Amino acid sequence: MEYSVPFICGLLLILGLVAVVMSRKVWNVGQMILVAFVLIGSLVYFYMAARTLKMRQNWAENRKEFQQKIADTEHGKVQGGQVVDPGIEQLKVQREQWVLAANLAQYLRGRVWYEAVSVKQVTPFGMITAHIEMQPGSNGQPPPLGIQEKDVNMVLFVFEHQDKEKGGKYLGQFTVTSVREKENQIELTPNPALVDDNTQLNVITASRGPWDLYEIMPVDSHQLFAQIDKDTLEKLLPAEVIAQYEHDLQPAKPSDPPADVYWWVKFTKEYAMPPGPAEAGQGAAKNPGGRPPQPVVFKPGDTHLFNSEAAKNLIDGLHVAELDTSPGKGKVFVRPLRYYATLFADEYRRRAKLVADNAEVKAQAESTEAAAAALKEDVAAAEEEKKGLGQDLAQFQVERDAVTTFVAACDKKLSTLRAELSAIFRENLKLDDELSTLQTQLLEAISRRHPPEQANAGVPGR
Repeated sequence: MEYSVPFICGLLLILGLVAVVMSRKVWNVGQMILVAFVLIGSLVYFYMAARTLKMRQNWAENRKEFQQKIADTEHGKVQGGQVVDPGIEQLKVQREQWVLAANLAQYLRGRVWYEAVSVKQVTPFGMITAHIEMQPGSNGQPPPLGIQEKDVNMVLFVFEHQDKEKGGKYLGQFTVTSVREKENQIELTPNPALVDDNTQLNVITASRGPWDLYEIMPVDSHQLFAQIDKDTLEKLLPAEVIAQYEHDLQPAKPSDPPADVYWWVKFTKEYAMPPGPAEAGQGAAKNPGGRPPQPVVFKPGDTHLFNSEAAKNLIDGLHVAELDTSPGKGKVFVRPLRYYATLFADEYRRRAKLVADNAEVKAQAESTEAAAAALKEDVAAAEEEKKGLGQDLAQFQVERDAVTTFVAACDKKLSTLRAELSAIFRENLKLDDELSTLQTQLLEAISRRHPPEQANAGVPGR
């Protein structure tokens, strides 16, 4: 259309002029000029009519496009049966949800006073008098401090106003002991557990501010640590838990504890979840203002992260969802969130116990050192006694050697005497045998010479 109409018009113009020129023998000059003008006017009208139709078509298409954009703006852009670009209606709902989430986040976080500067510090006890500069509002007037005299004994968590990698520290839990609203000043006294620990007390007294004062201890968050790089994590966290934070919200491993494995589910049917769902990192707290939580409505195509038990109930029990296996979804590891207030309180109690145990051990060490000193004196006395006993032992050894020599000589003499006695005994035995033989021979000789009377009795004539 862009080039065809001018081409047709030009071709018709050439053909018409050729026809007019060829009719010069039949038509006069006036007729030829009139026909030429009629031809040119017709072609111009034809071209303008074609352009007008094309313009009308373009306007209709633009009108249809604008109407679609208006519909998309109001109701959202739909592709494949799903809203890919939310419209005004969806944005209104999202805005209400974001406002509610912001109010809930503020409710959970509590009030915060930034950059409180030091006015006075009592070093031995860690007490702080701080001034809070309130920035002017839209009306040019600074807002109220927010801490009144009736808020004495209010608990605040104090942080240095800088990141940990730049030297910022958590100073601990403090109690408001005095409020001067006109000067925007408050007096803070540390938790007694901190005073008992000189290490933490030294950290408090060494800090010169400014400080950030939190009404509620900041809560742990998956999203917060997901945005922190590994180098910063190494500065913020102990080495033994860095792997857990890096693995957070990543595909689950077989070694992960089942209680820490969550499922991304995709809803296939509309489902209104009752208040208090078992969602990752969320509880069943009431909304700001004390209103009870409202049911959460999921529409087909919505995805959400649930613990494995709740996900199985939605998939296998209620049949309203399926496991979302799209990239980055499926089953993921969700690290347990930490409640820092409880952790720090436990740490302070443990540290206080260690301080008490250390004091007890120190007392025992002093007692042991005193006993060791007394024992050292006893050892010195024993050494002197040992020295005298050593001299006695040397004399005893000399006498023992003499006695040993004498006993050896006696044993030798006894052996000699025993040998001599044995020889004499054998000789005596030999002599005894000879004497017995002689006696026998003598008795026989005597018997031959003088028979016994019993032998001569009964002989006649005698």
